[in-house]
Amino acid sequence: MELNKPARAYCEKLMTMGLLCKDTHTYTIRLAPPLTLTMADADYILERIKKVLN
Repeated sequence: MELNKPARAYCEKLMTMGLLCKDTHTYTIRLAPPLTLTMADADYILERIKKVLN
């Protein structure tokens, strides 16, 4: 996902919420979910991303 602000602070906040991701090219958050991602996992991830971006 690409942002209009540097992604680093968002990645650090997501890490405190249990979600590891990587800032790349300054404005992009790179997610690398496991190949065995379940719907419950996806919901967990999306809840935290929404919280951080709001």
